Amino acid sequence: MYYIDTDKASEREDELKEKGFNLKPFEENLKHHALRQVPFAWGAEPGEGETLVEGRAIWSLQVSPDGRWIVFGASERNLVDERYVLQDLYRRNLRDNAVSRIVDAPGKLGPYRISPNSKYLAWTGAGV
Repeated sequence: MYYIDTDKASEREDELKEKGFNLKPFEENLKHHALRQVPFAWGAEPGEGETLVEGRAIWSLQVSPDGRWIVFGASERNLVDERYVLQDLYRRNLRDNAVSRIVDAPGKLGPYRISPNSKYLAWTGAGV
């Protein structure tokens, strides 16, 4: 199973929330967004999670129908502007674990989809 994980809240954040402080400061104390994998088998407890991609904020992901690779949208930093206008598409090969940028979007990256036969990627975007 693949998913996007964020850092847990600190003890201080939990303490403040219990006291009624539930502020969402703009671009402060941002949590890391990591692409992770958990081994999963029916009837068994999930295994320990493993981080698959470091050094990028992961915003979205899709696993190819043939299960050979993952396409994910990512930016260098976890900032609002970077999510909307500096996000690119990457592919991680699940056989050799190689990661490569496949779309260097010159502006806003829109939705993307992998074809049912896993041979094509369709995406939309808008230039700056």
